[in-house]
Amino acid sequence: YKPKNVHLMTDQMSDRDLPQANNVILRLENLAQKVQPEDTFIFYFSGHGISNQDQSYLLAVDSDTSTPRILKRSAIPLQEVNEILSEVKAQQLLTIIDACRNDPSSGRGNQDNLLSDDFARGFKIQRRTTSSGKPAVSATLYACSIGERAYEWAEKKQGVFSYFLLEGLNGQAANSQGQVTVTGLAEYTQSKVVDWADTYRNKKQTPWLSLQGGAK
Repeated sequence: YKPKNVHLMTDQMSDRDLPQANNVILRLENLAQKVQPEDTFIFYFSGHGISNQDQSYLLAVDSDTSTPRILKRSAIPLQEVNEILSEVKAQQLLTIIDACRNDPSSGRGNQDNLLSDDFARGFKIQRRTTSSGKPAVSATLYACSIGERAYEWAEKKQGVFSYFLLEGLNGQAANSQGQVTVTGLAEYTQSKVVDWADTYRNKKQTPWLSLQGGAK
């Protein structure tokens, strides 16, 4: 991908590139207007996600989990992300979510924050048929299955899922034609993460793929 088409937001950045809740929504809305039907759009989120009172959120750098009301005012509602992604005109949409880690709620930082069914359903994006008449294709790749936690790999300074995802994209998940398909990437990542979690944590972490539209 051309650098001008890659939009990175991390907590080391400033101004509109700082991933505060409003900045993330603004960036997604702007991209939803610019992306064309022939494009492929990838939304990758690595951080904290949380469900509270049947509502699910992505946590930004300025999110506050002290109380349900404060959370609602400061986090990124998953429903809004879903609505914006549903407006993206791209023929192919890939969403990658590495979000369920230690519980970010006040005073509970060492407890597991497990992937809930409500959170997973938040990325069931409703796509429309593109202007070319082709059915739009959506894929969502989750770092773990419902009821599981996504683990960090301290030595690598990133999530286990993200580490093996990048290994797969860099060629480890390539098929005999040298292509990395979303299904092949999911299978590779799942295999590696399951083995790591069992070996190093004696726990289960099972990445999984939700695919709509049938294309690889």
